[in-house]
Amino acid sequence: MMLEVALRLEAGPLAYDRHVVALQLRRVQLPALDRLVVLLPHAVAVEAVPGDDVALDLDGGEGVARVFTGTLDRIVRSATGVRLEAVNGGAALAQVRPAFSLQALSAGDAIRRLTGEAGVDVDVEDDGPDLALLVLDGRETAAERIAALARLSGQAGAFDGEGQLRISAAGGIDERMALKYGRELLAVEMAESAANAPALSVVGEGAGDASAPRGRLPAGDFDLGSAGEAGPANRRIAIPDVRSADAAKAASGALALARQKLLQRAKLTTFLLPGLAPGMEIELADMPDHLPLAAMRVTQVVHSIRPGEGATTEITGTGATDTDPLAFLGNLAGALGGALGGALAGALG
Repeated sequence: MMLEVALRLEAGPLAYDRHVVALQLRRVQLPALDRLVVLLPHAVAVEAVPGDDVALDLDGGEGVARVFTGTLDRIVRSATGVRLEAVNGGAALAQVRPAFSLQALSAGDAIRRLTGEAGVDVDVEDDGPDLALLVLDGRETAAERIAALARLSGQAGAFDGEGQLRISAAGGIDERMALKYGRELLAVEMAESAANAPALSVVGEGAGDASAPRGRLPAGDFDLGSAGEAGPANRRIAIPDVRSADAAKAASGALALARQKLLQRAKLTTFLLPGLAPGMEIELADMPDHLPLAAMRVTQVVHSIRPGEGATTEITGTGATDTDPLAFLGNLAGALGGALGGALAGALG
């Protein structure tokens, strides 16, 4: 049975609860952006102006959760009501196009520098590979570059309900929640794709002794031939920021992990569950035989409250929940065997 739903929206100097006609909140991993849209009746006073603070608490019947902290981006008034649109720190990162160079720092340090430029609070779980030189030319947004830097160490980023950016192997908030088919779950959809892509090998730039653990990679043969010859079954990806053999190996594993996760995608619809957020692992119980999905890692959550439709949460994610690039790919190579398994094992050196 669906529990009673309650909410509290703070927008500028005023707060709203039962005044809200409808709302939709999207929480997603970078470089995509979170967004909150709220509809209010035209008779309700709105004193907030663009730039004011906005916060949203939701209660699906099992406790209050802060699900959004940000600022008012736009107000749209019509004959029937008022629409408030709010964003969080992701919008600030999307507006910044950094143009400077950084030397001798980790990927995590670079992420902190980029978030600092935009005034965004960040927590980085793993600093990732060391970068000898990172050149930013203004063609990417800070959100895009942060997402790319996080991927080098098998991580992703998402904002928590308090407005902090979480960079982690889970891809946000690393917590677990159990859902039962026929209880919380209203609908389930899953898709599987063929694992027929080539192996991935990251190529860095530099010169020097590649045998040193942190040595700069020689441009000619950065991996001493361990990844095999480039071709249809072995794709080499040029990432000039990567300058050491260890960093290249980790980046290869991280990128292959990200691709492998996309082979099994899932979308769930539940009654309103405010505690769900990107990064969480969902354990699924009592699934029918024709839906062989035991767990998933959340990449996007959409909370919706609409007149006549009730309150629901739509969850999108991957069927792969392992967050260790090297361990995951080692298990994958052993399980798949054959040409694909050998290619992945070769890419990991």
